[in-house]
Amino acid sequence: MANYTRPLAQFPPPQTQDPRIPYLHDADHVEHDLWDDGHRLWGFVIYRCTYESDSAWTEFMNRLLASTEEMFDWETDLEVLDRLALTVFEDSGMFNGASTAVVREHFNRWAVDAVQKEQGTVQGQGQVHPGSQRYRYCIQVTQDVLDSVLAGDYERNGFVRVIRADWEVYEPYDHGERIEEEEEPLEGCTLEDVGWVKVQFDGMMFIAWGYLRSDWAWGVGYRRPPKIAHFF
Repeated sequence: MANYTRPLAQFPPPQTQDPRIPYLHDADHVEHDLWDDGHRLWGFVIYRCTYESDSAWTEFMNRLLASTEEMFDWETDLEVLDRLALTVFEDSGMFNGASTAVVREHFNRWAVDAVQKEQGTVQGQGQVHPGSQRYRYCIQVTQDVLDSVLAGDYERNGFVRVIRADWEVYEPYDHGERIEEEEEPLEGCTLEDVGWVKVQFDGMMFIAWGYLRSDWAWGVGYRRPPKIAHFF
């Protein structure tokens, strides 16, 4: 596992005061999420599932960080950016060419203890919510993802895969009647909802993060790959 920012011990402690109101821009939503959860850091965990080029991977991470930083107002949002943890799981033996199922299984095992280890014992202080996006969704970077982001017009055409941690295979029937059509198989799955989506790369660390806060967001924004999900 790699951390592209700094050791966890160097992250600020959880906030003790309710952040400013009203929401002015995306950083305010992140700040409120952190306070609601009693957490000190945010950001999707990333799985590297392609190892053809280390230099290409470095460029991908540089573009990801740059795309995220561009969403901030440096005069007011520096503290929120300071709490961003770009945690990456890298293991060519385990994750090279790994399916979404393999990534999901590993992510769910990691998340069991990660909340306590990363965030401490402070409990959520705000309204009822489904929990931090950091432990409910993760990003998978496959070769097609890498190619799309390293292409010339990556701000328009680049994407990442976002995996839903609690997705399970379901029966597409109601009282014996099939309620959805059988789709072309994706990793062997012919269901409409395959448990992962493509999300536009540019600004996604903010945009997808904010959208996926709600428990209804997946059902509304989901689009079966190769379509791009409407997370905005």
